[in-house]
Amino acid sequence: MNIAVLLAAGNGERFGGYKQFERIGGRMVYTYPLSVLQETGIFQRIVLVLPSEKHFELIEESVEKIVGGSTRQESSRIATEYLQKTGVVEEDLVLIHDAVRPFLTREGIFRVLDAAEKNGAATVGRYSTDTVYFAGETITLLNREKVFLAETPQVFRFGLLKKGHEAAVRDGYRTTDDISLVLRMGVKPQLVVSDWFNMKITTRRDLELFKLLLKNGIRSKLQ
Repeated sequence: MNIAVLLAAGNGERFGGYKQFERIGGRMVYTYPLSVLQETGIFQRIVLVLPSEKHFELIEESVEKIVGGSTRQESSRIATEYLQKTGVVEEDLVLIHDAVRPFLTREGIFRVLDAAEKNGAATVGRYSTDTVYFAGETITLLNREKVFLAETPQVFRFGLLKKGHEAAVRDGYRTTDDISLVLRMGVKPQLVVSDWFNMKITTRRDLELFKLLLKNGIRSKLQ
């Protein structure tokens, strides 16, 4: 079984509001990736993770709705526990995507699913084209050819994802994505290069860029 989890529980501190519910092009931001997940026809279940039950009223689509947590990691863990309670088995594939990455594509979904099918875990992302420095107590130049910027969607065998969250809770481990949960267990995820337009809306400036790209018809050119 293929299950999709769309994380839309963030409170948008850096943005100054619920960016996933901003209405752009006549529809809310979260609906852009959600519609692509639905259109693929390959997901038996789609779970939308929301900030609170009051936000359930905003959702018109026929999907499963649950309340997430105060952090992205907590929301992913809550979704994982919900899936376990509702019959998902270890060999099922679970795709996790951020609701504020609106340019999700069918091709990207199929490629990362295929990689996880073979490898157990996979993420889309891109290799850095910029010069990269580690800015700690000392500043160190990194080899940009070895720097991979992780994005979503990320896909896992459910058993791996569940064990990753259980280990993180046990160890008090904190992270900002799900791939790192299985990476620390010794699992080597497959890295899948994403489309250049797989942007994430974090700030108001990002939202303006999204509007501009929509106006120029970029979404219709993505598959």
